Amino acid sequence: MPSRPSSAAPRSVTFSITPHRANLPLMGVAVRAIVAEMKLGVDATAALDMAVIELVANLIRYGYSEEAPEGALVLSLTETATGVQVVMTDQGRPMMPLAENEVYVCGNTDMTTLPDSAHSLLLACAMVDKLSYAHLDGCNVLELTCHY
Repeated sequence: MPSRPSSAAPRSVTFSITPHRANLPLMGVAVRAIVAEMKLGVDATAALDMAVIELVANLIRYGYSEEAPEGALVLSLTETATGVQVVMTDQGRPMMPLAENEVYVCGNTDMTTLPDSAHSLLLACAMVDKLSYAHLDGCNVLELTCHY
């Protein structure tokens, strides 16, 4: 697998989109281009891309009004020594009920108890090496990691 030279500084890209379905194709192109530049590898790039698109589509479907989506969905992609980390934040409705300061970590929850609004987590969990979700200070926060 390709790896980033240890002397290179970590690279990071952050961008935002209006949370509307019409923006999904553009966001997908941006994520693929950025991750490809980070040399993640073909299979891992495809998996990360599918996970991000699935989660963003879910956030838009359950978190916002179709007629008047408000706010922004912010994506940050960071190249690390071992792969790529993606952090997504938005101000839509929570994906699932969590206690204050509780964090959902992929694989640590009975999947049969997830509400419909969180089913995309099941698919995304199968595509990435690490996934967590929290609703902090009025924001959904999803963190995904794919290794080289």
